[in-house]
Amino acid sequence: MNDKTKKILVILTVLTIILGIRMMPFLNYGSHPLGYDTGFYRQYIISPTVSFPNSPTEILGKSSLGTRIFIDILKFSHLPPDYILYGGYLFSIILVGLSLFLLTKYLFGFSTGVLALFLFAISPIQYTAYWYFLWKNAMGTAFLFWAFLMIEKKSYSAIIPSLLVVLTHTTTSIIFIPTAMLFYLTRLFDNFSFTKLISRKWWLGIAGILGLFIFIQWPIKLSYYYNAQALFLSTMEYLRLSAFFFPFAIIGLYSYWEKIKKSILLPFAIIALSFPIFQLPFYQRIFPFIDLVIIILASLGIKKLFKYATKPDSLSAKKIYGFIIFLFIVWMLAATGIQAYSQINKLQPLVSKEVIQDLESLPFIVPKNSSILTTTDLAPWVYGWSQSKVFAPGLINNPYSKISWEKFWSSSDEKEKKEFLNAYPKPLYLFIDKNSKYIYLPSEDCVEKLSDFIYKYNCLSQ
Repeated sequence: MNDKTKKILVILTVLTIILGIRMMPFLNYGSHPLGYDTGFYRQYIISPTVSFPNSPTEILGKSSLGTRIFIDILKFSHLPPDYILYGGYLFSIILVGLSLFLLTKYLFGFSTGVLALFLFAISPIQYTAYWYFLWKNAMGTAFLFWAFLMIEKKSYSAIIPSLLVVLTHTTTSIIFIPTAMLFYLTRLFDNFSFTKLISRKWWLGIAGILGLFIFIQWPIKLSYYYNAQALFLSTMEYLRLSAFFFPFAIIGLYSYWEKIKKSILLPFAIIALSFPIFQLPFYQRIFPFIDLVIIILASLGIKKLFKYATKPDSLSAKKIYGFIIFLFIVWMLAATGIQAYSQINKLQPLVSKEVIQDLESLPFIVPKNSSILTTTDLAPWVYGWSQSKVFAPGLINNPYSKISWEKFWSSSDEKEKKEFLNAYPKPLYLFIDKNSKYIYLPSEDCVEKLSDFIYKYNCLSQ
C-alpha cells in the first residue's frame, strides 16, 4: 500500500468518525432530533419549484442564495424531503471538515490537517453547532475555509468561494469580509513599495467582494446586524466545553507563531475574538468559528509534543517523554470525548415523538390553503410539515402583538377568543399542546379535536 492510499484511508476513517458521531441523535431519538429552525428548511424543500433558484421562504431569504441553490440541486434527485433535509445537512458538515483539513494541510502539513479533522469530529462545540441545525452556517463555513485556502495560494479563483460566502450566510460573511480585508492589508503593507502595490493585483479580489457586500447585500446585512437575536452557547459554556483544547492550543500558538502570524488565521482569530470580547451583536454564534481556530492551534500543539518526545538522544529519555506525552494526549482526547458524549445526551429533541407523529399527519388531516394557529415553540415544525398558512406569535405571519397572543392563549373569555380567531382566514385549525400551561381553548362547541395536537375551529363570525 503506497503513501497516497494510506493517506486517503486515514482521511476516510476520520470522516467516518464524524458521520458516526453526527448520526447519534437519530439512533438515540429517531426522526427529526435536530434543531429549532429545521421546519423552515423543510418547508423550502417541499415548496413547489417555480424558478431556479426557488423563491425565498421564511428563513431561506434573499441573503441565502448559495444554500437555496444547493438545496434546489438536491431536489432534482426527487428523494424524499427528509432525505434531502438531513442528508444534505450531513454533506455540508463533511464539507466543513474537508475545507478545514485542506487549509490546515496547506499551512502546516498533512499530519496537522488530519489532527484538525479528528478534533473537529470530537469537538463538543462543533457537535452543538451541528445539533442546532445551522445549515446556512455550515455551508458558509465550508466556503469560508475554501476562500481562505485560495487566498493563501494567491489564486484568482478565490473570487468563487468568496462570492459564495457572501451569498450564503450573513454571519459568516460579516466575519469573512473584515478578515480578508485585514489579511490583504497586512500583506500589502509588509515591506511596502509602490512597485509591490501595483504588481500585486490579487488585492482587487477583496475589493470586489466588499463592493458586492456594500451595494447588493448591505441593507440586508445592516438590518440583520442591528436586530440580531441569534443564540448559541454562553461564554462560560463555551469555555467549559473547549477547556481541554486550550493547553494544546497555547503550545501550538507559541511553537508555530512565526507561521501563524503570516497566515490568514491571525486576522481570522482577531476578528472572531472581537465579537465576544466587545459583546457585539450575535457574538454567541461566533463561538463555532473561534472553536475552529482553537482546533487548528491544538492540532499544532499535539504535533509539537510528538516532535518533542522524539527529540532527546537518550532512548530512556525518549521513553519517559513519550509516555508522559502519550498520557497527556490520551487524557485530553478522553476528556473531550466524554464532554462530546455528554452533549449528545444533553441535547435532546425540542419536540416529542407524539408531536412528530401529528406533524407528519398534518397534510392528511388539514386541507391545503387552510390556516393554522400555533405557539412559538411549535411554529417552525408546523411550518415545515404543513401545506397551509401558519400563524404564530413573534415569528410567522404575525398580525397581532405578542401581548395580544398571550392574552388570547391565557384568557378564559369566550367572546375575546372568538373575536381573535374570527380575524383569521378559514378554514382555521390549531396545532397546540393543550396540556401546556396557560393555554385555554374556546368551548368544545367551537373547537373539534382531530388528534392529540390538531384542532379545527368551527365557529363563524357573529
